[in-house]
Formats: sequence, structure tokens, C-alpha cells
Amino acid sequence: MWNTALAEGKGAKNEPVNATIVTSVIVLAFVSLGSVDFVAQIISMFFMITYGTLCLISFLSTSPEIHRTARLLERAGIFHCWAQSHRLS
Repeated sequence: MWNTALAEGKGAKNEPVNATIVTSVIVLAFVSLGSVDFVAQIISMFFMITYGTLCLISFLSTSPEIHRTARLLERAGIFHCWAQSHRLS
């Protein structure tokens, strides 16, 4: 229900005007409350969790095509996301 209403496009380029309006209202509400830092922490935490999960999934995959260097970078990515998540909280 919400997805179809927000994804509805208008104009020749099918721009999602409804989603833009809803996003603008949410942003203006938080800016007027003065809690922009709180919102930035939440958004950063979601990105860190998502990136860390992707690194973990790639690390746990048993694909033989993944090189040893890539596995090391995946470990570093997992640790970095964990450390940044704890630093932000």
C-alpha cells in the first residue's frame, strides 16, 4: 500500500514526487527539532550493519574463486564495521 503510493511517478521521467515530499517532511521535522546528529547516528549504524553483514556473508561463502587477499579484506571490513558501530553507540 505505502510502497505503491510512494513509488508512483509523475511526468515524462516518472519522478517519484510523493516519496520526495514524504522524505522532505521527515527531514524538516528532524531539522526543526534540532536532532540531526541523532538521525545521522541511526543512518550510519544501518549502513555499518549492512556493510558488515555483506562482508560476513562474503567471508563465510565457500566459493573457491575468492582469493586469500580478498578474505583478509573481508575480515578487516567485518572488524571495521563492528568497531565503528560500537564507537557510534
